[in-house]
Amino acid sequence: MSAINTLITKNNMRRSKKQQNPFDDNEIVPLFDYMHVQKCVRNNLVPKDLVADIQMAYEMDKYSLLKQRQMPKLTDKHIYSELIPKMKVKYATQVLSHSVANFLDVILTLKDGSMDTRKGTMQLSTNSATTAEIVLFFNAHLTRLTVRKDKDILENFFSQIRDIRHQNTNPTPVQFNAALKSLKSIRVKNRLAGETDVTHFLEKEVDCSDSAIPIIIDTSMVVNVENIIAKASKCQSILECSNCSAFIHCNEMSQICTSALEIAEKAFVTFCHETKVKQQLKTF
Repeated sequence: MSAINTLITKNNMRRSKKQQNPFDDNEIVPLFDYMHVQKCVRNNLVPKDLVADIQMAYEMDKYSLLKQRQMPKLTDKHIYSELIPKMKVKYATQVLSHSVANFLDVILTLKDGSMDTRKGTMQLSTNSATTAEIVLFFNAHLTRLTVRKDKDILENFFSQIRDIRHQNTNPTPVQFNAALKSLKSIRVKNRLAGETDVTHFLEKEVDCSDSAIPIIIDTSMVVNVENIIAKASKCQSILECSNCSAFIHCNEMSQICTSALEIAEKAFVTFCHETKVKQQLKTF
């Protein structure tokens, strides 16, 4: 901003004469981010009389005798400089809006700038008509700027990654690819399901996190391997097969089943918390 201001200041004389903004025979065209333009305009108007008229209009609307407010979105954070969140765009756009300009115009046209409220009669200043025109001008021209074309695509991409609560300022290539695949899959799922609110989709995904996993079954549960072998040996399919029948009655079968049970129990718990190996085998 300081560099742009310096260039413009040095060329004030030439610009006033030729209605141009040249520098070494090249026209200077300052480019601003749409969101920052809104906030800069509001911040520069705060110490001016323009905001005083908007403050009076806000007080009129806030304490009016009407059943409903005409500018319901405006709050103290929009109006009073010590309360304004300077980095929040909505607090700038909602002040420089059509509803504010329209409210000023209605009060000036129908009630000569005065209005009866719960705090008595309030009066707009003589400059309120100009204030309404300026607010309407900013609302009409700033909203013409296309937000989608002005946004930084890469910046938005990383902001979506941070929204999933996995912020990493220095990701590895593997982590970057994983985050990219996650975002792509979310968009595909949203389109297939007709889901337009990505935040809502992410909130539903959180329900499947590790915090929702129930307590794993007690590992001290005892399973009688001999009972399992005895029941398995009575199965018709095993009795009809000579190889299966010989294998089920071998001396090592008890040790094999015990080892298999321990391996299955350790492996299953790591990827499926709902699988209760011992409990299912006990009811075999």
